[in-house]
Amino acid sequence: MTNERPTSVPSKRPPFFGAGALLSVALFTACKKPETLTSVAAGPSASAAAPADRLARGELVPGKETAFALVLPRDFELGIRLSTSTTATGRASLEDVSNYVRARVADGKIELGANETRFDDVRVPEDPKRVLRIRITKEPFGQVRMTIEDTTPIVLEPEDEASRMKRVGLTKDGKVIDPSHLE
Repeated sequence: MTNERPTSVPSKRPPFFGAGALLSVALFTACKKPETLTSVAAGPSASAAAPADRLARGELVPGKETAFALVLPRDFELGIRLSTSTTATGRASLEDVSNYVRARVADGKIELGANETRFDDVRVPEDPKRVLRIRITKEPFGQVRMTIEDTTPIVLEPEDEASRMKRVGLTKDGKVIDPSHLE
């Protein structure tokens, strides 16, 4: 066995190939206008900012349903709807729903728990005269239930003495207005 090195195979490219490639790259970059370079340089910094239409992790989207002026999260289904109370259920974490409600109410106090979050005496900015109590609880199978109660105090308009007496069938002196209705 001899220790001979293999000889190199001659290249089939013409000797001016490398110079031609270098010249074409130089011409290509020299032909660009400065405005194009400036606009290209501004492009990456503009695209580096986060898009405005992206949701944060766990952020819920407002839906079309409302309960006492509070817009419910999308995909939450209304359950029982009474004059002073409403329930809604949906699939989300307790924390995500609590954060959603917290961003949409003012005033009041919040009590956080492992299986329940309460918002007492809160107001929705769209209807600031209404006072609400919102209870968010965990349900089986990843469901969350929201119970929204209208706790606005009922304010009775003051009545004069004669109106109150007439309402119960008496004159302002305390006599019966129509004796034929007595039993």
